[in-house]
Amino acid sequence: MRKKIIKLIGVLVILGAVVFFAKVQLTRFMSTSPYFNLREINISGEGYVTREKILVLSHFFPGDNIFELDIAEGSRKIEAHPLIKRACITRKLPDVIDIKVKERNQVAYISFAFKKKYGLDDEGVILPLLDEKLKFPTVTGLRFAKIVVGERLKMAGVQSAINIVEAIKESKMDDYIEVAEINVVKPAHPVLYTKARVEIRLGNFPLRSQFDSLKLILVDLREKGSCAEYIDLRFGEKIVVKEKKRL
Repeated sequence: MRKKIIKLIGVLVILGAVVFFAKVQLTRFMSTSPYFNLREINISGEGYVTREKILVLSHFFPGDNIFELDIAEGSRKIEAHPLIKRACITRKLPDVIDIKVKERNQVAYISFAFKKKYGLDDEGVILPLLDEKLKFPTVTGLRFAKIVVGERLKMAGVQSAINIVEAIKESKMDDYIEVAEINVVKPAHPVLYTKARVEIRLGNFPLRSQFDSLKLILVDLREKGSCAEYIDLRFGEKIVVKEKKRL
């Protein structure tokens, strides 16, 4: 019995040595064989950030061993760009890397020191100015000492503005008005200014119901051939409308 146990232990030791040697050889083969040298990098989802820029950020180069690439670090480097929300990198053996990026979704502008404009995404992240001609409202009334592109603004006014932009889209409010400015000096009672300079004062209750009421008012004004100077929705059903004087 003892001899059998010793024999079994010997067999297991030999098998372990064989497995270890095979693993070492396989690892060496995978890390040195030209068969696994990176040949192709596929990129999808790019927009404002070009394919060339993403390649530079990833720090992946043709000829690199595909197993030596740090996928997690490559994703982090790409996501460090302020316009990139997410980067997913996968290996496709033996020699291909897929990079899928999702860019941030700009929903508004913000201004700093009443001069320079920046973009704002739907998570409150500050973006570089892409195109000032894009039809996004400008968020005003925010107070900060400096602007850092890529930083997330966590103040209440920013979330209030984002909620308004989302509600405008969901309720198709942009079929009725074009909002040029969202003033959030008082986040609970933001004020909208349309491109036609109509002031719309919002209350601290669901935006959807306020926008439903606003639609009815705007349709009524249009049918009368009138324009509003301001529309005050802060008091629920007691809506105040001041019409512009006709010349």
